[in-house]
Amino acid sequence: MSDVLTKPLDELINTMTAASIPESFVEQKKMAATKILVENLITSINTNAEGADKLANRVFWLNVVLTGATVAGVVIAFFKP
Repeated sequence: MSDVLTKPLDELINTMTAASIPESFVEQKKMAATKILVENLITSINTNAEGADKLANRVFWLNVVLTGATVAGVVIAFFKP
């Protein structure tokens, strides 16, 4: 299983192709379609990961601002006559 995670995509597809030697044009088309789908999936996952990083950064700074506002509110309430 660890080989699957560490090998490049092209090498995995070549290994699959060598193991199952497509006999017909239909099988070759299926292999090509599978390769395209896997590449699209990888692109989509990477795009979503970048979006998640941006969101995490924004939530962090929102928490910083809200913490500052809370501390300011407590200080004002504490020193209010």
